[in-house]
Amino acid sequence: MRDDKRYLYWGITIVVSAAACIMIAAIIFHLPSVLALGFSILKTVRAALYGIAIAYLINPLVHMVDDCVAPALLKRAKMKQHTAKKLSRSLGILFAYVVLALIIYLLIKMIFPQLTQSVQNFATNLPGYYRRAETWALNLLEDHPELSSYANQVFEDVYSKSMVWLQTDLPSKAQSFVTTVTSSAVLVVKTLLNLLIGLIVSVYVLFDRDQFLAQSKKITIALLKPKQANRLMDVARRAHKIFGGFITGKILDSLIIGVLCYIGMQLLRMPYPVLVATIIGVTNVIPFFGPYLGAIPCSLLILLIDPMQCLYFVIFILILQQIDGNIIGPRILGEATGISSFWVVVSITAFGGMFGVLGMIIGVPLFAVLYMLIGDLINDALHKRNLTTDTGEYYAVQTVDQLPEQKDVVKNDAK
Repeated sequence: MRDDKRYLYWGITIVVSAAACIMIAAIIFHLPSVLALGFSILKTVRAALYGIAIAYLINPLVHMVDDCVAPALLKRAKMKQHTAKKLSRSLGILFAYVVLALIIYLLIKMIFPQLTQSVQNFATNLPGYYRRAETWALNLLEDHPELSSYANQVFEDVYSKSMVWLQTDLPSKAQSFVTTVTSSAVLVVKTLLNLLIGLIVSVYVLFDRDQFLAQSKKITIALLKPKQANRLMDVARRAHKIFGGFITGKILDSLIIGVLCYIGMQLLRMPYPVLVATIIGVTNVIPFFGPYLGAIPCSLLILLIDPMQCLYFVIFILILQQIDGNIIGPRILGEATGISSFWVVVSITAFGGMFGVLGMIIGVPLFAVLYMLIGDLINDALHKRNLTTDTGEYYAVQTVDQLPEQKDVVKNDAK
């Protein structure tokens, strides 16, 4: 009877292994279709994902109010625990959304007037820009007659091609242009609708946050062995610490950089300080590349007004980013990610290429979590072989025999 059970287990193992191999082979050979299916599923649940992301971002505010209000309701108002918890959670959600709405309102109030003024000033000064460019070109051609004939030929070619495009290509492409504009408008409406649904979903997620966490732990403990369940919950706690520390720290860091940029532009008497400081602060949320992405359009905007001020602005931004990268950023973020600058660039490039701007923002903490998991696997393998996990011990190693055995206190380090 015991042999029959053993053969049965072997048979089940072989069948499951074969099914897993077939599934992996099918995924590999039909990878484009699998990816397309995955992206279509993500599009379907996009509103729910927006809601979870919004809830995660404003959860610290809700948690702060919860910790302050709930004990006061229990002690002073002498409410029941369930009622006090429900009321404090409702007040926390209300407070978080009021703060979020106030931030959005202030950003709109700061950006749109400045942007409107910038466009108006540009339109007003456009004839002057044209006259400067024309005068510069004429002086250049007078000093270099050989360029005159070449410039005339270029202008004639541009004129003839422009006329051909206006008479033949433009009418034929008008329909596609209208289609593109219509599809873009539909996409904007869908995105706004998803955000609206996401806001509603986020309220439910925040209100039932504790229950969702308890259900997740219940399922984990029910399906996994105690050691595996403890390991998974520990990984989840560390991943939350990485994501939460990085996102909240980066937002605070960007706010400080935006304020410093505004103060510096006011002291240097540069144009559009509010608009430029807002752009620099918002793009600073993207690690490493963000400050430069924000500085490019701001530099072009200032260049149209005064080239020398543009040069001063570029120097100022370089100095500001050095201060941020070496002083402010490390102090705020601390050891939130635990990965080197090289892996920061790799994660931003990889996830940015796959998911765009969103990938550039979440790429660093997501890669840090993957880096942590790989480090845990490596450390576990070294533990099993009774070898040290301290990376410093591996610098001068030529053979495995030179490695010391692991000590009682082992550094959890796989960098």
